Amino acid sequence: EMQSYEVLRRLMYERNMRKADVIRATGVTRPVLVDWEHGRREPSLKTLRILANYFGVPVTAFLKEE
Repeated sequence: EMQSYEVLRRLMYERNMRKADVIRATGVTRPVLVDWEHGRREPSLKTLRILANYFGVPVTAFLKEE
C-alpha cells in the first residue's frame, strides 16, 4: 500500500521536481511537507486539494486505502 506522501514523492519524481519547486508553486510550506514526509502529521484536506489541483490528479489519489 502506498502512503499518501509516497504519492507526492512519485508525482514530484515523474515531473523532475524538488520540494522547493512544489513550495514555490503552491504555497504549501516546507514544515507541512516535512512533517507529512516523516509521518508526524497528515496534510489538511485544503493542502491536498491545492496539491491535487497543481499536479492535475484527484484528491483521492493521496488518500490511503484502509
